Amino acid sequence: MKKKRDNSVHASALQIAIALALVSLSVVLIASSFAQRSAAPAQNVSAYAFQGSNAYAGVPDGSLPVVVIATGGNTGPTSYLTLQAAFVAINTGVHQGAINVAIVGDTIETTSAVLNASGGTANYTSIFVQPSGGAARTVSGAISAGSPLIDFNGATNVTIDGLGTGGNALTLSNTTASATASTSTIRFINGAQNNIVTRCTILGSSTSAPGTAGGNILFSTTTGDGNNNNTVSFCNLGPAGTNLPTKAIMGLGTAANPNTGNLINNNNIFDFFNATTSVSGISVQANNDNWTISNNRIFQTAPRTFTGATLRYVGITLNDSTGAFIVTGNVIGFSAADGTGTTTISGLDNEFRGIDTNVSTTAPTSIQGNIISGINQTSARNSLNTTNSAFNAIGLGTIGSLDGRFNVGDVIGNAIGSLDGSSTIVITATSSTANTTPVIGILDFSSSSNTLSNNVIGNITINPGATGATVGFRGIYSITAESQLATINDNTIANIIDNIVGNYAVYGIYSSLNALNATGNVVRNMNGKANSPGVTMTGILVSAPLATQPTTFSQNTVHSLSNMRLGLDAAGNSITTGFSIIGIQDTAGATANYYFNSVYIGGTGVASASNTFGFFSDVVNNTRKFEDNIFYNARSNASGGIANVAIQVGGSAPNPPGLTTNYNDLYATGNDGVIGIFNSTIQPTLANWQTATGQDANSISADPQYLNPNGNATTGDLHIASASPCVGAGLTIAGITDDFDGDLRLDPPAIGADQPPGVPTPTPTATPTPTATPTPTPTPTPTATATPTATPTATPTPTATATPTATATPTATPTPTPLQQQRQPQRQQ
Repeated sequence: MKKKRDNSVHASALQIAIALALVSLSVVLIASSFAQRSAAPAQNVSAYAFQGSNAYAGVPDGSLPVVVIATGGNTGPTSYLTLQAAFVAINTGVHQGAINVAIVGDTIETTSAVLNASGGTANYTSIFVQPSGGAARTVSGAISAGSPLIDFNGATNVTIDGLGTGGNALTLSNTTASATASTSTIRFINGAQNNIVTRCTILGSSTSAPGTAGGNILFSTTTGDGNNNNTVSFCNLGPAGTNLPTKAIMGLGTAANPNTGNLINNNNIFDFFNATTSVSGISVQANNDNWTISNNRIFQTAPRTFTGATLRYVGITLNDSTGAFIVTGNVIGFSAADGTGTTTISGLDNEFRGIDTNVSTTAPTSIQGNIISGINQTSARNSLNTTNSAFNAIGLGTIGSLDGRFNVGDVIGNAIGSLDGSSTIVITATSSTANTTPVIGILDFSSSSNTLSNNVIGNITINPGATGATVGFRGIYSITAESQLATINDNTIANIIDNIVGNYAVYGIYSSLNALNATGNVVRNMNGKANSPGVTMTGILVSAPLATQPTTFSQNTVHSLSNMRLGLDAAGNSITTGFSIIGIQDTAGATANYYFNSVYIGGTGVASASNTFGFFSDVVNNTRKFEDNIFYNARSNASGGIANVAIQVGGSAPNPPGLTTNYNDLYATGNDGVIGIFNSTIQPTLANWQTATGQDANSISADPQYLNPNGNATTGDLHIASASPCVGAGLTIAGITDDFDGDLRLDPPAIGADQPPGVPTPTPTATPTPTATPTPTPTPTPTATATPTATPTATPTPTATATPTATATPTATPTPTPLQQQRQPQRQQ
């Protein structure tokens, strides 16, 4: 009788030795840990060094590059010329059970290495692929366009581990440069689940468009269950040779069975770019849900220049209106994995996005602890549409169907730039188009009530290039819907410099349309060179005339704002040329409550040209409370005779409808310093103010004794001394139990954001405000329009005849605009 022929390659004695090592490996997984990520990953070896033992060390190579052993069927060891041939043997049931695949030499794949699901002819419980032999191994091929190098076709429980110890390392590379859909290096398709790809270098050159399937790793469609619970971790993902991919990782699934539960963790994602196509490091498109994208480093090792018009560079894209995601601990920017160098993007009217989103409106997407910095961008972007800024670090509901629910920084704050100058963001904005959309730190353009807390936005510089004259700045910009309430707490916006000379506005926090709950925010050291009468620099602005929920402000601090005409620069020096500046501006239409805020405006020797305000409100009817605030305007003019005002509120007669203002410290010093403006009339002293408004009966006008209000960006300090007259002079507010440092509020509390420790000492007698009497020179100067609408029209309030002190100039009133009009392309300053 003839024996059945075995077409596989028979094992040699040396291969039997390999088999013994592989069997032991199937029992015990090697424990390994990463050393420091390399600054510039090489493309033909792993960028990592590992610790731990090497199961294959000292074992000779087999006669062919791929060696397979198994616990069932042909147990081997059996060697194959390619990984594709080994997978064919597994698919046809030659090797079964727990299967180990050793890559003992380089392979050149001519077709996709397809691994099918277990069942039918394939019969395996797990597959483990690993390099062996103490040398770097490469599995590569120029695979036909539209196909992957390795295809997990319903495969489950497969691990590809590049090791990185004992000289071993594994590179997987598809060298085909193509825009054809599904061109990729590894593809998960048709229900591939519970697979792990780790510690490998994965190279590719897919140049597919943003919405087209492709990338180094592709989570694709399915005919059954989704491609779920797969992990890609500790890998280097970059270009195969000189042909850069447009996406490193992409998800594009099937509607009925989305890809869920996938983990993208601790990878280096670098050098994805195409001069004529928008690009994204991680691009999660339709029909994906519940992914975790964590601790990845996304960067460019060389400057990149777009040659196509209106193209977008994105670190992480989430464009799935039904999915919710976790995005945490990623670093976007720099030029190396160790956080050094700079990602440099330029070319025509390009757009930069760190994180760009459109997600579920049911379950919130969590964005925590990410760093977006080490960026240098040059762009001529000149759109008037809010979502089309040249630079937007984190965009919420800004692509696709423009929506989503979000928690941003409520657990761990995100950093955009830095506060200490250890890294920076520099944007050269060359647009000269009027009202070009500004540079934005965090933009919430959704229709949901979201939380944006504990984030830091700092050391951002905007330069004009040869022609730039119009690009301003928004630190946090919330423009959702009238029925929503944004929670914006404990954020810091600091050290912002806009070097553009022209017509634009700079705002630390700006809420439009929706009501706002803002507590514990710090806005400081913003500096600009705008030179138009319509320019405004404001720490915090609420413009929500149609909001249906109350706005509440408490324990915020605003100081050291400057406009090359007002305030202090980051070094604490006076800016002597004068223009408009507002610490906190309220143009909300619904109930608004401002409690325990501290504002300081400084600078001396000013040639003034427009009013400055510690606090400005033009609301005349709605319920509003301004209590326990320090509004200190220390601005001092050398000429000009224009008022530096502690507070302005709307109304035309004492006790305006809906207004309660009390237990504040209203203080103004220096030439042209006045307590308030009411009914277009200057009120020089607290007594004048009390008579005119019928308010602030228990307020004081005294030096709050800020510890160092004129310090530089590092030493500036708006805490108050324990002997401050504000200590014990406030009103206890239900629900506010601590200060902006988290210190317990006393009863009665201190006025302002800070509560010094100890026993409160009420100061019943207010110190009068010294009031200068310069010759007034009325100069109407409208402030920038607060509401970003397509056709805003400033409506200045006529200036009444002032008393012979300083001169009040009218401030532009935002024109209420319906939601859909405001959320379409808008004019910006």
